[in-house]
Amino acid sequence: MTDETPPGGKLPRKPRLPREISERRRLPLTDREFRDLTWAMKLPFVRVSPKNKGRADLTIRFKDDGESLVVVTVLDPQIGMATILDWDIIIFAVSVLMVRANTPGGHQVDTFNRVVKFRPNDLLATIRRAKTDGGTQINKLEGALKRLMNTHVRLQIGTDFRDERKFTLLDGYHRGQSTADELYPEWSVTVPRWVIEQILRPNKPAVRKIDPAYFDLNGKPMERVVARWAVAHRGYEPGPPHRMFAWRAFELSTMSEWRKFYPVLQDIVELNRLPDHILTLQETDRGVVLLIDVRPGHEREPKRWNKKESKDQPSTKRPDRAPRPDGLPDNIEVGDVNA
Repeated sequence: MTDETPPGGKLPRKPRLPREISERRRLPLTDREFRDLTWAMKLPFVRVSPKNKGRADLTIRFKDDGESLVVVTVLDPQIGMATILDWDIIIFAVSVLMVRANTPGGHQVDTFNRVVKFRPNDLLATIRRAKTDGGTQINKLEGALKRLMNTHVRLQIGTDFRDERKFTLLDGYHRGQSTADELYPEWSVTVPRWVIEQILRPNKPAVRKIDPAYFDLNGKPMERVVARWAVAHRGYEPGPPHRMFAWRAFELSTMSEWRKFYPVLQDIVELNRLPDHILTLQETDRGVVLLIDVRPGHEREPKRWNKKESKDQPSTKRPDRAPRPDGLPDNIEVGDVNA
């Protein structure tokens, strides 16, 4: 027994480390500072399904009416492809960079700082991820960063697809290590150059405002994809609804089967939970059309995703095949990328 041992023979318990509660401090972003890339909202750069690890066929191919061809692949199938939930990290990074870009000074693409520093708990609280004990969320965060780095995009633009551009969704990340002096170290991510090109576009940045309620869409991941379409194509300005053919939405969704996609789309329209937009499905002689319009100023009522149909109501009939008439035009525009 040493001299430090107290009476009774038991050593004193080590003091519990204080838990960092980010909400008690000012988070990195306010509700009015969230931004996403308009260009990336319109094209399928990420998958909807998180069940893609280890698959050998991890490829997204999308042709936009002969104007562009998008091919998304992965370097390591064991890591997997980035998902729509992983994209929350890019929204966070873009939002921080937009705040930085709005500070006085002549910002240039070549000299703009592409590194975004953050503490994991701050990032998770900002994108409204649930708290868990232990390192579960931290491990999930690092997994998402690896998938973003592992996802590569090849974009070919023009009628003959001669203008080809290749890029990643994330150039790199650094995980800080805890020390005796720094219990909650900073992490950092390095965004690709093309992201800065979009933020610093002359005249007008290629970004759109995001309602932070977007992060509360925790039902089907497809709901977030539709929410991003609504912001990118319809926006918030006065005007007519945006029209998107259902078969075009299916192609953009990255889902493999129409019979699985269309029921999900119907549920999203029926629940109508998007923060700033309302959805309607309309039958036309050219196929089913998804109408997207700005939500009126009233508060939306929160609804649970696991809805149950009344036994007295007949189930909605859903077609088994996409009502796609080949060759129909669609008004999906491709965002510009500065060379």
